[in-house]
Amino acid sequence: MAEGCNSKCGICLSFIFTEPKLLHCYHTFCLPCLQKLDMNGNKITCPLCKTKMSLSDKGVVGLKSYPFRLEYVKVDNAVMDACDLCDEQNFAVSKCLECKINLCSNCRNYHGKLKASKNHTIQPLKIFDSEELDQTISNVKTKCKEHCKELTLFCKQCNTSLCIECLEETHHCHQVENLSMFLQTKKEMLLVRIASLKARISFLQNTAEMVKLKEINYNKHCHTETGCKNIIDNIKKKDMKEFDKYMNQIETEKMSLSGLIMTTDDYINQSSDAHFLAEFSVIRKRLDNTSCKSVNIFPPIHDLGYEWDAVSEAVIEKMFGKIIAREKEKEVKPIYPHLPVPQLCLLPAHKAVKLSEFVVPNEVLDIIPADNDNAWLLTPRLACMYTNKGIKDQSFNTHDDIKRFVRKTASRMLFCKDVVVFTDKNFIVLDSFQKLYAQFKALATDKYGNILVADYFSDIIYLLSENGVFQQSLVNKSYGVHETTIMIIDECGYLWLVGASKCIKVFSYQ
Repeated sequence: MAEGCNSKCGICLSFIFTEPKLLHCYHTFCLPCLQKLDMNGNKITCPLCKTKMSLSDKGVVGLKSYPFRLEYVKVDNAVMDACDLCDEQNFAVSKCLECKINLCSNCRNYHGKLKASKNHTIQPLKIFDSEELDQTISNVKTKCKEHCKELTLFCKQCNTSLCIECLEETHHCHQVENLSMFLQTKKEMLLVRIASLKARISFLQNTAEMVKLKEINYNKHCHTETGCKNIIDNIKKKDMKEFDKYMNQIETEKMSLSGLIMTTDDYINQSSDAHFLAEFSVIRKRLDNTSCKSVNIFPPIHDLGYEWDAVSEAVIEKMFGKIIAREKEKEVKPIYPHLPVPQLCLLPAHKAVKLSEFVVPNEVLDIIPADNDNAWLLTPRLACMYTNKGIKDQSFNTHDDIKRFVRKTASRMLFCKDVVVFTDKNFIVLDSFQKLYAQFKALATDKYGNILVADYFSDIIYLLSENGVFQQSLVNKSYGVHETTIMIIDECGYLWLVGASKCIKVFSYQ
């Protein structure tokens, strides 16, 4: 039985079936319960889903017995005993050995909860042996009748199971699939539909709880002690019938879904391969039709209220007194002084001041910052350290092929002839900076994250933010800048510029 689905007979509401019969709509009922139903000729209507179906000459006795393992009682030719406790004339399914009374399923559960009888021995009546259930289904051998070999394949074109010799003889040109995989796919299709029906049961349960709350609020609203109590009571009786009718519809729908889930789950887990394939299409269609069925709309109930006649001013004055209008005292509103808003300078203004200027004897190939306010200058075959005053500190010989100095940093900046591109450490482009007719040949960064770019064509040094946003033009021709090709910022924050005339200029701008 499907987990979380407690199916019971939709007529006697017993969880233990008495010779269960399976209807064409895949709902299961006790045989004695079906025999009590009104029949129109040789037709019967399912009490749960209202599906009409024709019967054979044997009537409900000729219906198909439930083919799977299920806890139920077998009826012998003799008349079954009725329950000795209740007056509902339910069939007895158990017997208390101490009290020596027959019990139906409901009384059996109640009898086991009482303090006086909870320790009694309750023995089921003659239970139908599960080994006798549908031996033709449980003992079917999945072997080919013609070749006596195991059926391991399924022909989609012929819709039949095959053995390997069937495939080679008559189905070699057909679309064939592994039987186990094919069955697993079909079973998963039904399991998805079972999950949908279980969700529908949860929805119906929530709806039932909402209806109960609505019924409680309705009863509170209808409580009155006035002279119109009889009128309200008559209206309330009609509405309560609608409440009960709707709750019965919800309960019937839940039992219908539970019974369908139980039958489908048993076909998935207990039926043979041939039996499952024979019933699959009909079960799937039945599940789809049930899933598409709309939920019954809550019936309209009366909204009770009082209708008032026109009320005059005299009646109001009599009830609440005469209305007097008084002049309202003037309110003193506080006056707040206007405070001046301070001017904020969001972008700091920088001014460049030349610190020194000196000329080196050889052509400068590259320059990088050194310690403090010193810098390394790369000339052909020689690397020299200079102070910002132009004093040579130390030097060493280099190879003829060395043309550039490189200093590694965490970020990466690329520049070309007319555009500066900013990337992250993965070389993903973040932003760019460009000027019309510009030729960028030098680039440097300071300790505050600012970026300085030298325009070789316009003789301008641009100051950019760390994200490449333009801040200001820091140095231009008026400072003596000409054709800057190399630029650095030393550890003291001084700007070193190398021009085309071997002239080095050092500026302080921070």
